[in-house]
Amino acid sequence: MTPHSNVVPFPTDDDGATAADTTALQAQICDLQRALLSLPVIEQAKGVVMRQFRVDAETAFAVLDRVSQDTNIKVREVAALVCEVSCGHQRPDPGADPVLAHVLDQLAPAPPTSEAAADRSR
Repeated sequence: MTPHSNVVPFPTDDDGATAADTTALQAQICDLQRALLSLPVIEQAKGVVMRQFRVDAETAFAVLDRVSQDTNIKVREVAALVCEVSCGHQRPDPGADPVLAHVLDQLAPAPPTSEAAADRSR
């Protein structure tokens, strides 16, 4: 199977495009648009994983993919959670899937110490 075997060829006037062809092309466009919108957040999450676990880009994606498979959560949703947690905008949900909770907990910034809080209040 070639990498593009699921790509629907664009019908020409000579092909006599059918409604099914048009529908398949519309679905393919939607899938491609969704992938393009997801790419930046996935790349950012890979960077977070690379930094935190000191791994290369391929391994970082493998981590995101494995968490996605183990938790039955789409990679783009796992990536969004990783980004939110790593920025401190969201804390890991202790009631979440144990695999996801563990990874997110590893990526979350450490809570500020009492010294750091005192320094900020000055």
